[in-house]
Amino acid sequence: YDNVMVDVVATNAKLRARARRLVTEIAGVDDARARALLVQSEGNVKVAIAMAACDLDAPAARARLDAAGGFLRAIL
Repeated sequence: YDNVMVDVVATNAKLRARARRLVTEIAGVDDARARALLVQSEGNVKVAIAMAACDLDAPAARARLDAAGGFLRAIL
């Protein structure tokens, strides 16, 4: 998404912080909301962003992403 690594797999503290920053910046939410979205999306940045941007729960956001071929831009 806009040359940003939204497919990051947050396996350590540094990558979890990066994931939070990505959700915060792209979805336009605060840090607490980004944390909550990442928990609900099981750490999936794209799903968390889709949840915030489209007001969806995690399963609906995953389904919308799947229907868009995994392309976040297509659903935003």
